[in-house]
Amino acid sequence: TGFNVLLSRYCGQMDINVGSIVASGDHAASESFSNVLVMRNDLSDNPGFTELLQRTGEVARQGHAHRDMPFAYLTKALGHARSRSHAMLVQVCFLVQPSPFIPMPLSDLALRNMDGEHAEQFDLVLQFDDDDALNGAFCYSSDLFKPSTIERMAGHLKNLFQAVLDDPSARIGDLPILTDAEYQQIVVDWNATTAACPHACVHELFERQVEKTPDAPAVVFEDQSLTYAALNAKANQLAHCLIAKGVGPDVLVGLCAKRSLEMVIGLLGILKAGGAYVPLDPAYPTDRLAYMIDDARPALVLCQEALLGHLKYDGINTVCLDRDWLSISHSDSSNPVTRALPQTLAYVIYTSGSTGKPKGVALAHQGLCNLCLAQADAFEVENASQVLQFASISFDAAVSEAFVTLTQGACLHLLRQEALRSTYEITKLLEKSAITVVTLPPSLLAVLPQKSLPALKTLVLAGEAWPPELARIWARGRRMLNAYGPTEATVCATWNQVDASVEHTVPIGRPLANTHVYILNERLVPTPTGVPGELYVSGIGLARGYLNRPDLTAERFVANPFSSEPGARMYRTGDKARYLEDGNIEFLGRVDSQVKLRGYRIELGEIEATLIAHEAVKDAAVMVREDHPGEKRLVAYIVVDSEVSAQALKVHLKASLPDYMLPQSFIFLDAMPVSPNGKLDRRALPKPNTDRPDRENLAVPSAE
Repeated sequence: TGFNVLLSRYCGQMDINVGSIVASGDHAASESFSNVLVMRNDLSDNPGFTELLQRTGEVARQGHAHRDMPFAYLTKALGHARSRSHAMLVQVCFLVQPSPFIPMPLSDLALRNMDGEHAEQFDLVLQFDDDDALNGAFCYSSDLFKPSTIERMAGHLKNLFQAVLDDPSARIGDLPILTDAEYQQIVVDWNATTAACPHACVHELFERQVEKTPDAPAVVFEDQSLTYAALNAKANQLAHCLIAKGVGPDVLVGLCAKRSLEMVIGLLGILKAGGAYVPLDPAYPTDRLAYMIDDARPALVLCQEALLGHLKYDGINTVCLDRDWLSISHSDSSNPVTRALPQTLAYVIYTSGSTGKPKGVALAHQGLCNLCLAQADAFEVENASQVLQFASISFDAAVSEAFVTLTQGACLHLLRQEALRSTYEITKLLEKSAITVVTLPPSLLAVLPQKSLPALKTLVLAGEAWPPELARIWARGRRMLNAYGPTEATVCATWNQVDASVEHTVPIGRPLANTHVYILNERLVPTPTGVPGELYVSGIGLARGYLNRPDLTAERFVANPFSSEPGARMYRTGDKARYLEDGNIEFLGRVDSQVKLRGYRIELGEIEATLIAHEAVKDAAVMVREDHPGEKRLVAYIVVDSEVSAQALKVHLKASLPDYMLPQSFIFLDAMPVSPNGKLDRRALPKPNTDRPDRENLAVPSAE
């Protein structure tokens, strides 16, 4: 029973299969290892240990009552006896040995098929003797486990037994397995990130930099540029204009502008007025922008005259940064004084939503100021740095690019939207402008020409997991970082410097300054080193929550049981991760259907909901497929009740979803595959080009 609890805590499952080797009347003792009982243990509903003890005892009694059916016949009948490519019915074994206790090597604990030939070997065996001393030993596959892992496992089992002796009726989810030293290391020491953070707003940090380097170039776009003093003066004029129109602390202002100097002036002007900006990417569909405006209800929207027709929303107040600039330029150019505080909202970014509609994440100045100082140190951004502004302003990486640069006296370089689709144009700007710091999605770096780029000192990859091959190509002679973080934690939560010697997965590193990271099971209990759990983030950068969504805010932002600060919260990221032995964190995927593709955060449920909204669609499922290494793409599976083409579905999706959320393939099915419990079986969805090619339309490319 204790072993079952330990396995459950390690794998996060409530249905545990454990083998037990017994001798039957038809088998000699020397051949007893060919007869294995597979005992299925139910740990659901978080029972007390004594209750689970009774369950386990009943399973064991029933198993031994049927021990004369040799396991070898069953495995051969099911096709498991000869091939490791098929999952065995059991990989873990519990064995009781007669005294005196002599641990048996794992190689001797092998199953044999009905012909007596060697067939399979267990991955992990726990052996005990049959006297009261409970001497025991783990035997394990060295291909799968490190000695240090097994040592921790043995320690956790002892801790669990001691907890049971202290309180036999305790519920199994509450039984502690970590030692005090492990808890101190995981929860406290690895979260010792306290650092100084200015009590200020981010535009005030910019103003301090203006005083230091007024004549230094601040922003460059093609053949246009502004010094720090000139950018500050123009942002101040806009801020005074906005203040006159009622903008102040926690007042939302939309910003819909193409990449330009005006876009940067707009960002700073809104913040200097005390307001919070809501980025409205002009590349988004009109319907999506209309929804965001309706949900955020901004006091007004800053835009450019050419984009007015793209903002089809009745009653919206607009100020054109180009057409109306002559009027704006008559405003005061000195720094405005506002009531904005570090806790005041700085921006609201809309991300993909699982319910079919995007949701606004509300972030404050204090987290943004902390980000600027922490990333400037990690990325080595200084006065002489030349930083590429690559991300869309509706993507949170743009927050880092713009404000880390402008609070450190560096120069921000903008690239036309159209040029961002060209690896040639990106590489050309990196060379021509001698860019020293750049943040890119790994999928883009993988297709960039492999040039020396001697000026490039810091290369940051973010937005998705990436293979170590990129480090071996790009890390030599420069600082290469892996950055991780959800929008809800102000862009970045952890970071890790990577060198060319990385061999396997690339860890996401350790927490940023003033950020705490916890890896917890479903009962919010810290998982041991090496054991997967859900990643939670806490600290100064945590968002207020979701705009106009108190229900979702309460669900995702929960009380922090590890903090003594009143009202402290932590954010459930939905990401699966584990601690490595050196304290770095390894990203393992998602616990839900959210995905990251080309650096974009995508809720598959939003695409599915939009598809089902089409009158011809009866059911839909969307998934990311990687049928060829490094080639990820969105594939939509459709069940229809009337004729419709893939092209028509693409047009339907394009009306409300951005280009990066458009599936690249549509596959029509008669019905969705389901598992025995009636749920969608995503693993049974066919590969493109292999099943039903007559009903698949591959002529739907992503616009990315």
